[in-house]
Amino acid sequence: MANRRWAGTELLRSLRSKLTVLYIEISDCVVDFFPSGQTAVVYLTESDILTLNDAKRRVAKLRKSRGVSHRVLYEKTAMTQQYFLDFQKIKVVDCKMDIFLVNSNREAGDYILKMAIQDQTPFRAKPGTCKNAPDPAILQAVMLLLGMV
Repeated sequence: MANRRWAGTELLRSLRSKLTVLYIEISDCVVDFFPSGQTAVVYLTESDILTLNDAKRRVAKLRKSRGVSHRVLYEKTAMTQQYFLDFQKIKVVDCKMDIFLVNSNREAGDYILKMAIQDQTPFRAKPGTCKNAPDPAILQAVMLLLGMV
């Protein structure tokens, strides 16, 4: 599902070529995309970030939504790079949200597509899919050395 504000954009056209896209008609919805029933995504474009208060407000409202995991796509450009560290510390670390840096609408679309297909973030493996799992004895020794046992 996609927020109506994205209708007619290149990002949505690219997603529609690969997925069925439904529009959200909620008037005060801060979520831009629901790639799955369990994930809510806010895509902060360069213009959103340059109006910093709007970006912070949208992420704060996203945090209040319950029952879904929260993802933030942050469009990192020469203009927005200076705000990233502050944004990451205040909003993402404190709010415990995943943030993904994107350079363009195309890259944002790729992330959204991966989330829709995998129903997870693109960097996490599904449980039990690790083919080179550590030997239990080695894992135990490392944990003992680190004082975790």
